Amino acid sequence: MYVRPALDSAQPTTFGVSGKLWRSALVMYDRQTLSLWSQIDGKSMAGPSAGATLTELPSQLTTWSDWRRLHPETLVLVKPPLEASPYQAYHERDFVGLPWFENRDRRLPEKTLVLGLERRDAAVAIPIAALDEATLLPFELAGEALLAIAPASSRTRLVVVRPRFNDQALEFVWWHASDGPTAESDLRDLATGSRWDWQRGKAVAGPLTGMRLEPVAASPIYWGIWSRFYPKTEICSKPNRASEPGGAPD
Repeated sequence: MYVRPALDSAQPTTFGVSGKLWRSALVMYDRQTLSLWSQIDGKSMAGPSAGATLTELPSQLTTWSDWRRLHPETLVLVKPPLEASPYQAYHERDFVGLPWFENRDRRLPEKTLVLGLERRDAAVAIPIAALDEATLLPFELAGEALLAIAPASSRTRLVVVRPRFNDQALEFVWWHASDGPTAESDLRDLATGSRWDWQRGKAVAGPLTGMRLEPVAASPIYWGIWSRFYPKTEICSKPNRASEPGGAPD
């Protein structure tokens, strides 16, 4: 998800599909300058805006029911009705992009769905299947401590910056009310015991009440596409060495 820029007008531009592919991924064009833009990294590759980069916004991979519960006044963008998805056959096949393009990075099957993150020339890909098992996955990217959250009780997948306490990135576990349901509800940090509402992104009880979790832009994408744009990406399917969970406080 990107911010629409105002290129040669006071009004933000709109984008269309160019019909071109770059590294097996869709190429957009803006309707103000007719420049071409990569869908994956938000960079303009040709035209008057060449060299510019779109500002990426954090988003969540979630379900309509989970989102509506938190944001009941949401406006919904409804696409024109179609009898069937024109991409159904593509999603069912093994290849990514055009059939004759080879997968250059075979660490994962091409159609593996990952959450891709990139910062300052560093990149990480988290297989969605790994989040289904881990539910909380601490890791680091370009020196920043992050946390992927994927509760078993919902289909939401998101990444946040881990706040710091006493100059250390916080470690989290799931918190369950003693008389509440067994499914995950809130988070608890091990340093202070504060309770965090992960869906609303803030501490709601304890010494850190009011502190917030900063969401991070992460792209749900096929591995075959992500690896073509970021060939040096790290695959993170368990806590990486720089962010192994610490023990509970005494």
